[in-house]
Amino acid sequence: MRQFPPEPETDSMYDRYIESGQYPRPNPATYAAWSSAAKWRMRDWLPRGSAHRCLDLGSGGGQALYMLRELGCEDIKGVDVSAECVHCAQMMNLPVYQADAIEWLSNSSERFDLILAVDLLEHLTNNAVMSLLREAQKHLTDDGVFIGQTVNGESPMFGQIRYGDFTHTNAFTQKSLSALLKQAGFTETRFRPVEPYPHGLISAARALAWKVLAGGVKAWNFIETGGTGSGIFTRNLIFAARKRE
Repeated sequence: MRQFPPEPETDSMYDRYIESGQYPRPNPATYAAWSSAAKWRMRDWLPRGSAHRCLDLGSGGGQALYMLRELGCEDIKGVDVSAECVHCAQMMNLPVYQADAIEWLSNSSERFDLILAVDLLEHLTNNAVMSLLREAQKHLTDDGVFIGQTVNGESPMFGQIRYGDFTHTNAFTQKSLSALLKQAGFTETRFRPVEPYPHGLISAARALAWKVLAGGVKAWNFIETGGTGSGIFTRNLIFAARKRE
């Protein structure tokens, strides 16, 4: 039988993740824009005030920590495997440290009121996804919340995200994530689309047009299968899950 060489190690790609163009080089304006949109999309899920301990897994340039700081959270930290991304975060005075998320959790005894994993799960293998969810659940306080954003396999355009980054290995649906989160010990799981954020005339028009398009995808689903699907058809989806006690 013909033997094929092993696939190249994708972990090394994170060494030049920004330079290669896979991750946009952040600047103060993009931090502020990302924060505004994320606060709107995650609205009632996020803590406010300095009393909450927050951890951001797969921080990238630290945009989620920037958002939390805007909300008044002071006890915040993040980890990311990319030295480039960590450097960008630290240039913005954001406490991001270079580490593998699962290894960091495995070696930590800290507990948090909020753990974020924005655009992280799609980078992990199936086994690693389950390991990360279980470790995150263990490191939450009794009423802690885990919030994530990842690739939505129900979107007709999901391939733009799933295959737009060579380090992506996974996509999910509301159904598959619900099962994974339940297996990891989470409860009260909620999902939302990452739809256009209305903050001006053009974006408000886009948000309205999206509602029309989403209705069309529901109709497509119904015609083909007799059901409408989850109703979440954006390229990414977000979710929040509470710890089960």
